[in-house]
Amino acid sequence: MDIRHLNYFVQVVENDFNLSRTSQKLQITQPTLSQMIVGIENEYGVKIFDKEFGRYRGLTKEGTKLYNDAKLILNKMEQLNYEMKQSSKIFKGRVRIGIPPLILTFLCLKSVPKFYNDNTNVRLDIVEDSVENLIEKLERNEIDLAIITNPIESKNIILKPIVKDRIACFVGKDHPFASKASVSLNDIANEKIMMLDDTHIISQRIHKLFRANDLNPDYYFKSGQWELLVNMASYVNGVALLPNPLDVAMPKNVVAIDIVPALKWEIVIAYNQNIVKSPDTRYVENFFEMFYNDKANDKDVEMK
Repeated sequence: MDIRHLNYFVQVVENDFNLSRTSQKLQITQPTLSQMIVGIENEYGVKIFDKEFGRYRGLTKEGTKLYNDAKLILNKMEQLNYEMKQSSKIFKGRVRIGIPPLILTFLCLKSVPKFYNDNTNVRLDIVEDSVENLIEKLERNEIDLAIITNPIESKNIILKPIVKDRIACFVGKDHPFASKASVSLNDIANEKIMMLDDTHIISQRIHKLFRANDLNPDYYFKSGQWELLVNMASYVNGVALLPNPLDVAMPKNVVAIDIVPALKWEIVIAYNQNIVKSPDTRYVENFFEMFYNDKANDKDVEMK
């Protein structure tokens, strides 16, 4: 038994004991995978899988111990690979990263080009999809990382915050709110509201907040496009409830007003804790963490 066999075994467990799905992900034939499992059991004279009607259904006591030890060994190997690549400054490969279209538009217009400018060997395969679908892709190991909005519910997904801010109320400069430092939910509920469509977690939170305060606002227009919503608010003399842009220039005819009480939002890097991260994946993760930490520090300096 070697590292390759340990990885195959772990992949079978983490794909719910489905040999067909596991073999497809590993890009090997199902008979090859089956022979590997039988080979491990024959080599040590133990059964590592429980079977029911000829299908793998779970792990035996020995299989559970092997799985836990294999995870430790594979993690240690990946850590060693990462440290060696970091020492040699050689990272080469492709990393699958999921990003919702909205976040890609207003958050990543600078970070992604900078990554490509700084890294000639590592490439990003960007998958654009909703937060819910990206979480499912992380669960199925179809992507390595995701940059998404929090909160999410998944026991297998680890979240590392990279951006924290507030939802703002965007209005045209001629709107009565434009001269105010802040507005309340009651104020907003009487206006024509532009907001992201209901596939976005931010919109779902805003709906809940209004309902919790017994308010029934006029949701005048919804879209997945940040700039369109802001411009609509200005043209129809309404308000747009949106996150502050990080990489998109604010239209000159629009101002952002604080909402009281504050509605906070958070962007995180997410990954599946059950999947061993490759050195290249760790490198990409660290790049985006440092990039947005630096931006946050710059913002704090500007505010002071």
